[in-house]
Order: sequence, then structure tokens, then C-alpha cells
Amino acid sequence: MKSTLTIPVYPLTISKHNFPPVVSADAVRVATLLLEHDYSANSREAIIADLKSFLFWFSEKNGEAFSFKRLTERDVADFRDDARRNGRAVSTINRRLVSLRLFLEMAVQEGLLKTNPAKGVRQLKSQPLAPQCLSPQDTRKFLREVEIRGNQRDRLLIELMLGSGLRVSEAVNLNVDDVQLSERKGLLIVRHAKGGKERRVPLHPNVRRLLSEYLEAVKPIGRLLNGQRGELTTMGAHFIVKKYAAKAGVVLHCHTLRHTFAMNYLRANPSAIQTLSQLLGHSSLDVTSLYLQHTVEQLEEGIERMSY
Repeated sequence: MKSTLTIPVYPLTISKHNFPPVVSADAVRVATLLLEHDYSANSREAIIADLKSFLFWFSEKNGEAFSFKRLTERDVADFRDDARRNGRAVSTINRRLVSLRLFLEMAVQEGLLKTNPAKGVRQLKSQPLAPQCLSPQDTRKFLREVEIRGNQRDRLLIELMLGSGLRVSEAVNLNVDDVQLSERKGLLIVRHAKGGKERRVPLHPNVRRLLSEYLEAVKPIGRLLNGQRGELTTMGAHFIVKKYAAKAGVVLHCHTLRHTFAMNYLRANPSAIQTLSQLLGHSSLDVTSLYLQHTVEQLEEGIERMSY
């Protein structure tokens, strides 16, 4: 009877001592070289976890120690397919394939492989969905808490993202001179946009009203939004949004407010994808077109209505 190898789980640190004994010293060395690149802490942990997942799988599936010489393209494809059959998310499987491809490419550079067996293995396609945004009910709950508990600065910050579609970094970097208000119109000049592009964003009446009241009461100089110890930072803005979200019992982050703006704009202006792209400052319509996709909830509602 063919025996299987039982492999314990080890800490997420690359060393000879915490890899299972079925893994060669060459594999540890290549993994160590790969992680010498300037990856973030989260990326490093993900790569290590992905590699261990594959190495454990290889040994259990083949009943032999991992070896670069014994590795085939079929192994990589089967690893992908097994993960899919076991219910792993498409994004997780594709991330594992990327980590494995980097690992094996490093082995090629070290002369341990002639070609990269993962190069020809395709990633899985995922169904594009609309970005996660707030429902009208959650939007109301959230804004109600902001109005009850919040100060003028906090309300303005949140309305700039929810009512104008600004990224959090764009909102906190606005200067007083970037605001143009008249009796019936309002405009923001977004100078610190992604990619260094400047754009002009017309203001919704709600945002215009809050801006007028804020400028009248606070009279800021220089930066529009300030904290207790100086200019409001991106981290500070994230904290503010999370605070009110927790009070309202709603799960969201700053970018959720921008997504909600985009979806609300398209509901009010169906098919106005080009103008939305301009308002959001996207470099390509392909990015904006994600908002034309359906959400998971809409797909579920469609299935529930179906009969057969």
C-alpha cells in the first residue's frame, strides 16, 4: 500500500529548521533568495504560506520528497485544480500560482530548472462583480450617526467621498483655494489625484451646503481639513470613517464611500459611464466599467426569482 506523508504545520519563517524534512535544502535556499526582494510584510507572509501549501501538497500527492528535478507542469496544474475542487476562492488560487511562479523563476535563475513549469499554467478566470458599496439602508444608518455624533469636519470629509467620489487621499489633501463656491454652483479642483492628474469635480447641493457652513464656521487657512495637531492625514481619515461605521453597525472603509458614489451616480444617470470616469479620475474606461457589473446580491435575487 502506498504510504502518505504526514506533514506538520510550521511557522511562517523560511529556515532549514521549520520546513518539513521532505523539502530539500535547495528549496529552502531558493525561497530565502526570493524573499530577499523588497516585499511588504503581508506579501512575504502570503508568499511563504503559498509555497508551503504547494510543498505540502506535492509531498502528499506524489508520496515523495519535493525536488526541482521531479517537478512537472502537470504538478502545478493539478495543484491548481485540487484547490478549486476543495472550494478555495479563485483569488486565493491565482495568488498561489503567482507565488509559485516567482519561486520557480528564482530556481531557473539559480540553475536548478531549465524552464519554469508554472509559466504555462493559466490562472483561473473570476466573474467580474461590481465593487462593494453601501445599500441605501446602510447609507442612511451611517450618515445618521455622522450627523448625530459628528462635527462639521467629519461630516464634510465623509460627504466629500460619498457625495463627490473623492479618494480619501484626495479629500485630505484639498486646500481652501481648491474650493470654488457660488450661490448656485460649486466646484472642487483635485490637484493631488492618482497619477498626478488634475481634475475638476462639480459639487452636489448637499456638499455645497456643508462646505459653505464649514468655511463660515471654521475659517480654515491652507489645508481644508485639519486635525487636532495639524493637517488631517489619510490614516486619521480612515479612523474617523471606521468610528462612525462601528456606531452605525455598518462594515465599510473609505473606498466604499467612493464606490457608493459611483453606483448612485449610475443609478441616476444610466449608461453615463464616460462622465463617471471623468468624475472619478480614472485613466481608462475599463476601470470604470466595473460599476456596470452586477453585485452578488443582484445575482442572488435573480436566481431566487427563477423557476424551472
